[in-house]
Amino acid sequence: MPLHRWIKYSSAVIFLLGIAALLYIKLNVSPRESLFADFTPSADGKLWTVIGSIDSPIEAYVGLDGSIQTGRNDYAAYWYLYDRQSHSLLNPKHARRSLLDGSLPAPVVQWSDKGISARIMSFVMPIDGTDICFSSITIKNTTRRTRSLNMFLAALPYGVTGKMQSAKSIGYDHQKRTFQIGTQSIYCDNQPQGFGAVISGKKNNKLIDITSYIANGTLPRYGDLKTNAKAQIISGAIGYEINIKPGETQTLTFKAPMPGTTRCFWKPLSRNADYSKALKSFRQSWDKQLNHVRLSLSDKRYTNCFYASLAYLMILSDNGAPRPGSAIYGPFWVRDNAYIADAYYFAGRQDLAANSLKQLYRMQLPNGGFRPHTGTNEDSEYDAPGQAIYTFVQLYRRTGDIKSLRRTWPAIKSAARYIDRQRIDANGILPPSMSAEDLGSERQQHYWDDFWAVRGLRDASYAAETLDYHEDAKQISNQAQSLLGATWASIRTLAKKHSLDYIPNGPQDMTSSAMARGTSCGIWPCGVLDTSDPFVRSAFDVYWKKWIEPHNGGFEHKGEFWPYSGLDLAMDYLTLREYERSASIMRWSINHDPTNGFYSWPEGMNMKSLALAAGDMPHGWMCASYISLIRNMLVRVSNGIVLIASGIPAEWLAPGRQIKITGFPISGGRITYSLEVSKNTIDIDLQCAADIKTCRMILPRSIKVTGLEIDGRQMKSFSAHECSFPTTAGSIKINIIRT
Repeated sequence: MPLHRWIKYSSAVIFLLGIAALLYIKLNVSPRESLFADFTPSADGKLWTVIGSIDSPIEAYVGLDGSIQTGRNDYAAYWYLYDRQSHSLLNPKHARRSLLDGSLPAPVVQWSDKGISARIMSFVMPIDGTDICFSSITIKNTTRRTRSLNMFLAALPYGVTGKMQSAKSIGYDHQKRTFQIGTQSIYCDNQPQGFGAVISGKKNNKLIDITSYIANGTLPRYGDLKTNAKAQIISGAIGYEINIKPGETQTLTFKAPMPGTTRCFWKPLSRNADYSKALKSFRQSWDKQLNHVRLSLSDKRYTNCFYASLAYLMILSDNGAPRPGSAIYGPFWVRDNAYIADAYYFAGRQDLAANSLKQLYRMQLPNGGFRPHTGTNEDSEYDAPGQAIYTFVQLYRRTGDIKSLRRTWPAIKSAARYIDRQRIDANGILPPSMSAEDLGSERQQHYWDDFWAVRGLRDASYAAETLDYHEDAKQISNQAQSLLGATWASIRTLAKKHSLDYIPNGPQDMTSSAMARGTSCGIWPCGVLDTSDPFVRSAFDVYWKKWIEPHNGGFEHKGEFWPYSGLDLAMDYLTLREYERSASIMRWSINHDPTNGFYSWPEGMNMKSLALAAGDMPHGWMCASYISLIRNMLVRVSNGIVLIASGIPAEWLAPGRQIKITGFPISGGRITYSLEVSKNTIDIDLQCAADIKTCRMILPRSIKVTGLEIDGRQMKSFSAHECSFPTTAGSIKINIIRT
């Protein structure tokens, strides 16, 4: 054989042998340690958000990486992209998160690595009476060469919310294009090229599961798996081979019926289950639900969070009864509902607040007390009766529905009697109770209970007077005055004995952060503390300096951040006209969204990682408090005057900024205004249909009013930082200087 042919032949053989060796290594590569080797089966340290349909009892959970878990006890689906050219998983470390169109409840996760970008999105849409979870991954090649990838969708027992799940079988039905995990089904719109499953276990002291193979870009050679052994954990994945040209985009879509629906090998229910059609219907449906009032702020985060918070409340609602969470909190709480009902009204959805009254009725016991939540049959939390009365009466105040007030009167009267009977003696405060559970021991008394009881009694007296039960009104009013007097007597005694310049949590706890948390309701929403009282103002000064100021606006409680309690305190500072404090808490909250774009906060957050440390997420009370604070910063009624844009962060009035609200409910009507800011002027276009005659705007200390023009006429109804104008005014121009 000629030398040149021999060399050519030998080179070809060597090349083929090399390819064979690479294939051999690729097919026989040892599995790596699981990507979840450090997973801990606990919600602590985890972060997620929820998706679902309105009033459905079932939600799906979405992790920060776009992973999706369609029910509390389902396996979670995780996405992986493997680059066949670099033989490595692409890294989604610097992922960007958002919600669809900024605020719709469809979490979007986007990331890029090595010239490949990925976009993962999930949402829930009811189709023919069945809640369907739709998911998609869109992959784009931003390089100048064709890329070869493997995309894996892995079903794993590591729950998004921290639970370890179990399943007895895992498999893939090629004909039906269904990935099956126990009774859980994922329908694949695009046929995968591979499937593999594995029984998890330890090998060479390493945890091995399906991700051990995915990390090498392969799937194990096992088919469907079944096991009856409780100790065995299985996992599996489907795989796609993707060859994507420069600039090209490819999208894979999936859908899964939610728990409580048909969970066996599932087929498309109808043509309406088409991903694109479902997404269009999803957008239309949620736009209609969320835009009963309209809000636009220059910093879109605040606007998006407002609508996202409302969407979460509606998703967390179960047949009209709002819950404070879904992954960990199952019950309906009387306490949380009081705050959520206010938020519904402020967001223009009073109809949703009315829906919870049926559940509230069912909470009352024969003795007139209330079960604090649906997880107990005892009247163990003495704030609940006051909160129930408050919710009943607020509905009347906001709707004028006298028939509803008349129907609820027996429950209101019974609750008022119950409150009076619980007092230790005629001159005493309420006895120890569980109260708001984070306030301390059930063996302690909590002023939180007393403040809510006073508010409940005042509302009961108002209801009685409205219904012409004048004797009842007088008697209940006296009870409210007596309880408030007893509460203040207890506070003053403690203050004198222990040299306190603040209101403590209660007689048995004078040092914990519960002093701020437990007193917060006294100003808002109860309104039973006099904001002009120097001792009240001193108390809130202490709370600020001790529990909030050290964290630049974050409220520390029990060694954690409690963001919703911080927002409630911000409402107090707003009422106290401590506007910079209120704005500081709002600013801190939006800057410390632990999900960085999903607008989902836990009840309690780790002070270093911001991950969940207590409760559930997204926390319904947090959603409610955010809505209430934003609304009241933009428009609220105080002492018979409509305050607009009073207490907003100063940066909202920077040159070039705009504020627009449309149709926000206020006493006797609604208000709409647009506000445009330049260096030297604030121009307001106002439409206010209400019973109130006067509007007022209170500006930050860094802005001074130098002139006021109303409908083209120069007016003198202003001072250094305030200006007043009639609600009938159309055009207002405020001349300003900045200091």
